[in-house]
Amino acid sequence: MRILLINDFLEAGGAEIVFHKMKDALRDSGHEVDIFFGKEKPEPSGSPLSYIYNFKTVKNLNLLLKEKRYSIVIVFNYTSVLSPALLQVLRKHKRLQGFRVLYNAHDAHLICPNSGLNYFDKGEPKLFKEYASASEFIWRRVDYRGWIYSLSKKMQWLLAYRILNLHKVFDKVLSPGIFLLQRIRRFYPSLDGTVLRNPCLGSKAEAQSGKISNDGSPLPASPLGPASRNKCGANNCVRLLFVGRLSYEKGILPFLKALRGFQREYIFDIYGTGSLEKEISDEIRRSGLTERVSLKGARSHDEILSLMSDYDALVLPSSGAEFAPLSIVEAAAHGLFIMTVPQGGMKEMAEEVDNYIFIDPVSTQSIEKAMETISLESFRPSDLKAYTFQSYKEALQHEIEE
Repeated sequence: MRILLINDFLEAGGAEIVFHKMKDALRDSGHEVDIFFGKEKPEPSGSPLSYIYNFKTVKNLNLLLKEKRYSIVIVFNYTSVLSPALLQVLRKHKRLQGFRVLYNAHDAHLICPNSGLNYFDKGEPKLFKEYASASEFIWRRVDYRGWIYSLSKKMQWLLAYRILNLHKVFDKVLSPGIFLLQRIRRFYPSLDGTVLRNPCLGSKAEAQSGKISNDGSPLPASPLGPASRNKCGANNCVRLLFVGRLSYEKGILPFLKALRGFQREYIFDIYGTGSLEKEISDEIRRSGLTERVSLKGARSHDEILSLMSDYDALVLPSSGAEFAPLSIVEAAAHGLFIMTVPQGGMKEMAEEVDNYIFIDPVSTQSIEKAMETISLESFRPSDLKAYTFQSYKEALQHEIEE
């Protein structure tokens, strides 16, 4: 079967990791797979017009679909570069070729102009309860950069889903979690959907390299007890890890402010880059945290996995919904506790993998209590078979054959 995968970027973050793992799974199952993407990596945005409706996407995708015939097209992210214009092209060629179109949902873009279900009140990220109501759509700012960017997002969303009804091109939504799927179903009751867990663990390459067991169980050295987890010298030292994009909705700034004046021993390493990098660096200096908190910059996915077992806990203090964070499962597989917020996909995923501690990310007392728990408790190995490459490949093949 010939299948086309579509995504904004070739390499960027969690969505792109899943994009490539889907490609590998499909090819491993004997399918012929092509990919179509907007840019290799994220870079400064183009014009506001191309963001709302990218004519280059229309031209290039039209040429591809005239040249080749596909049985299935699977769409990942498309709002940053390709734009929803690609859905109009797919609708046209779907009528001509009869292929199925699946949407692999990475975020809430289908139901909200802000893909993280966030709005910004005086610069602070807040979370919509379900999705933006009509009045909230008009009056809430959905981009931290200001009203102009917010307006662009609203115009893109309004044109795509309220005027052109481009969501109707999707035959089915593949959601990485229940939380996201429930919200999409409430917004579009007639749109079919199912949960397809992201493949975080046990790909052939990872199993062969010894990074993770092929059945999803933790590595032998992963479930560390309190004595063996003390990696920074002092008996009560806790080593914390953050991996991800450095942006407002990730909650790193308020978390750092809550660390001011901490007396207990800890180390907090932050891996990633993003628009908030300078502000985070400045906050580390202002708060006197330079000896305990380090900005480590961007690392490859393989490097992050190799570093994980050096830490005690993954910190995910996001103000957004975080629909299916890959890092939670990967951290659990390497013996890390999860410190996160009891909302959205973070709550769902943490409860799936166990060894979690819910925190108030702006409360010094809450964070300190979580660190104390981590320093005293033993890690309980988790059953992560649902997140293995093999399980993913089998579930994906079932959806392809449907």
